[in-house]
Amino acid sequence: MPAEHRDQLATATAAMADGHLTEAEEIARILEQRIAKAYGQRHEYTTNVREMQAHIAHLIGDHATATRIYLSVTDSRADARGVGDPLTRASARRAMATWQAITDPPETRELADSVIAMLSKVTGESSGATRNARAHLARRRTP
Repeated sequence: MPAEHRDQLATATAAMADGHLTEAEEIARILEQRIAKAYGQRHEYTTNVREMQAHIAHLIGDHATATRIYLSVTDSRADARGVGDPLTRASARRAMATWQAITDPPETRELADSVIAMLSKVTGESSGATRNARAHLARRRTP
């Protein structure tokens, strides 16, 4: 992270650690805007802050938003680093975990195609993760 943004990142991290999630969310939102303006939407700095935003959304309990952000982060990392990169795969796992934490079946189904497509791209069409996602979706479709 560039030096001019480290204090803001540290403040967001401290707010998260102290359980001030709304404050952390706002700080991260402003930081993401500044970083994206300076470096671009798909730069690694921006991607890192977006991942922080996803984690905050997850901690707040907004798993659908966290999933959407993690999907975007995974896509950016796959383009920049490749699908085999450990950070890309970690983001993919987080996207799946937050998707599985969604308790609203329509939201789960709404994001299912994107999650399964991402997992197929990153881990493979017949990987355990992709099969697990399909099984989770099948369970959510069963009344």
